[in-house]
Amino acid sequence: MSPRRQVGGLLRAARSGLVYLVAETGLRTVGLRRTAAVLGLRLGGAPGTTPRAAFDTARLTAGELRRLRIDRRVLRLRWVNGTCLRTALVLGHSLRSRDPQIVLGVRRDDGGHIRAHAWLRIDGTDLDPEGAAWLYREFEQAQTTGGSA
Repeated sequence: MSPRRQVGGLLRAARSGLVYLVAETGLRTVGLRRTAAVLGLRLGGAPGTTPRAAFDTARLTAGELRRLRIDRRVLRLRWVNGTCLRTALVLGHSLRSRDPQIVLGVRRDDGGHIRAHAWLRIDGTDLDPEGAAWLYREFEQAQTTGGSA
């Protein structure tokens, strides 16, 4: 790898880290709706439905794929809280030009506990690095005002 490409990767990783810090701080202080807006994202999805179509990453450019790989590496760092919501915010920020929506889903597990999950929706298809979106019912967006996640 050329030194120029290495420097570019380091700068991209620093940017991903900064976006993560904005997301984390925003979630803790002003809530999801405002944090998403600051990051240039919107909350989306229709209540009670979940498309089964997965986003085809072959539709992404080489630059977009590289940005997502670097974002994922940053989100796996030990000191980073790389939950699905933070992942959706950071990856969504990297794909802003594709107008991604953050979708929230809920389900009840075998023990009766309520579980939540977040993923991105781009052009009606789901981009979910964890591949778990199909297990969740979309959460009604009217209920996502304010609060921390």
